[in-house]
Amino acid sequence: MSRAIRRLDLRSRALAGGLPSQAVDRICAEVAGDFDRRGIPLIVLKGASFATRLYDEPWERPYKDCDVLVPPAAVGAAERALAELGFSKSPLGAARGDAQAWARSRDEAIVDLHHTLQGVGASPSEPWRVLWRHSASLEIGGRDVRVLDDAGLAFHAAVHAAAHGGRWSRPLEDLGRAVAIFSPGVWAEATQIATALSAVGAFAAGLRLSAAGRDLATQLALPYAANPEVLIRASGPDGPLALGLESLARTRGLRAKARLIRIKLFPSRDFMRAWVRYRGRPEMGLPLAYLWRPVWLLARLPSSYRKWRKARSLAAASKEPSE
Repeated sequence: MSRAIRRLDLRSRALAGGLPSQAVDRICAEVAGDFDRRGIPLIVLKGASFATRLYDEPWERPYKDCDVLVPPAAVGAAERALAELGFSKSPLGAARGDAQAWARSRDEAIVDLHHTLQGVGASPSEPWRVLWRHSASLEIGGRDVRVLDDAGLAFHAAVHAAAHGGRWSRPLEDLGRAVAIFSPGVWAEATQIATALSAVGAFAAGLRLSAAGRDLATQLALPYAANPEVLIRASGPDGPLALGLESLARTRGLRAKARLIRIKLFPSRDFMRAWVRYRGRPEMGLPLAYLWRPVWLLARLPSSYRKWRKARSLAAASKEPSE
């Protein structure tokens, strides 16, 4: 497909969907305005910032939720603010470690409330402190908000690819454009951010998901990731279950392991309702869903186990994975 035809197809799909990104921008502006009145600082992540700075036309990079980063000390106040705006915690977005998804039923709005980013190993206060220094102003939804500057955006594009690029194509497209657009000086500064946030492993693993990124990682003399979780996230579609195996391996005690297995096999009802919708089975009732989930997990267990073992082996050797 030629570039012109591809862009026309992307624009047609965006228009057919009612330009959801514009609605997301209005939601971001609403949340930012409410947080500002309450004295809660925030940085808007991805979304309009990626679309306007990495793509020829913003509609080429649609987005359907608003990601915001707040200081860890402000998470409680931010949660109360979102609740008063009509949002409630989404069970499917829980326990990610870096963020909590909040959903509002009346307009299907989703806000991911971040206190850190995936792949960051620094203490809880560091991500906000470092990334706030790398923030700039951008108008979103008619309101000036803080977003990441070039170095911060480059850093985020790489660690986001490491967290999701093995499963989704969008993070890889974002990263590829960032590699092409930003200068070596910007990437050197992004490397400094990764170092300050103990995120060099995720930063390097993300870059190495593309050929241009691998060349850049070599120029920056980045090491190979030695963390199994980072390697699993960057490796492909069986990542979530392989991450579960890693969590199980790290859990101490038979009782704790048994509890973790039970939670994974039989999550809460709210989680299961959201999970079957996410899997394209909204008509499935809870009894059948609870029967289906162990079968679904078991079918993916062999490939996930192989992925987990490979990640552990590569992390132990701390060497370049074979092609």
